[in-house]
Amino acid sequence: MADVTIPGRAYDPDLVRRIREGARVVDEDGLALELRPVPDDDREHVLDPRCLAYSRAKIAARGTAPAKTFLEERRGLGKPAQRYDEGTAAYRLELADLHGRSIPVHVIDPAGRQAPSPVLVYLHGGGFAFGSFEQYAEELYRLADITGALVLCPEYRLSPENPFPAGLDDCCGVVSWVSEQAGRLGADPSKVALAGDSAGGNLCNAVVQRMPGAVGLIVEFYPLVKTGADREEGWSAEAYPVVDDQRAEAEERIERIHGSMALELLYTAGDLEALSDPLISAVHSDRLADFPRTVVVSGEYDFLRVQDEEFARALAAAGADVRAIRYLGMDHGFFEAGGTWPQSEDLCDVIAEEMRRAFA
Repeated sequence: MADVTIPGRAYDPDLVRRIREGARVVDEDGLALELRPVPDDDREHVLDPRCLAYSRAKIAARGTAPAKTFLEERRGLGKPAQRYDEGTAAYRLELADLHGRSIPVHVIDPAGRQAPSPVLVYLHGGGFAFGSFEQYAEELYRLADITGALVLCPEYRLSPENPFPAGLDDCCGVVSWVSEQAGRLGADPSKVALAGDSAGGNLCNAVVQRMPGAVGLIVEFYPLVKTGADREEGWSAEAYPVVDDQRAEAEERIERIHGSMALELLYTAGDLEALSDPLISAVHSDRLADFPRTVVVSGEYDFLRVQDEEFARALAAAGADVRAIRYLGMDHGFFEAGGTWPQSEDLCDVIAEEMRRAFA
């Protein structure tokens, strides 16, 4: 890859330290929940200043931004990000042969990697219909450098052209491909971690149900784990207290995901009953006790927070090894903001910590 200018962080690096040092664990309806704070606003129930500004900009742009086609939306990037990692990881693109069909796999290989190394397979989000490697490149470079792991990001098939289970088949295929190609890749197939956001987190849960024992760690951020007829069950707008002068902005962040069920129906080609399949709604799984170490990350002002923390409770009740983290003041998709929001960098550090713990 050509040389890339490193613009650096758009925030004081000390904010990341404040998030880490300010983390505390509380009991939330029987769940040991780790709260990671807004680093530069000590009040309770506030949007992070960067998230607040982003929401206000979105509200101001309503009705004025030019309409995009479906394909333009598909390749469009999410939150603003910039390269802040100064490591020397190398990039290459491989085609994974999934026994007769190939898919692109983006590979980030950190300098000085000790082979055979752990592998981190990142499954991108985007409602099963959008998203790509480019949306997460800054964060994945960072992860490669701080973990020393080989980082892979497959371009799995998207709906509506390829409905469930096509994308899941690809994700499972790539995990198998890592094992088959371990010698050439310099990978340790006994040390495979999955990470993913939103739909990617959903796919992480489906992969481990399909492939028990193949993965040693999942870190899933704001995953979709319950949809279909019971999508609203247990959910309430009152679950999101916020200071009065930020209520409109918080509701804007929550409602954009609350109203996204159309994407879920695209994923199943309109099949409502399929939405209750445990491979889509993991809360229905009877195999939660078989999950590996699982870290469930939520954002305080994300519609999916309620179901994510319900899922973490279900994992714990089943006897799985689970860690639940809520980033205060955050919305859905904050991991995408590498280099511009400190919570993204902190989450990279959490993943690195978990990989050291799992694969020491």
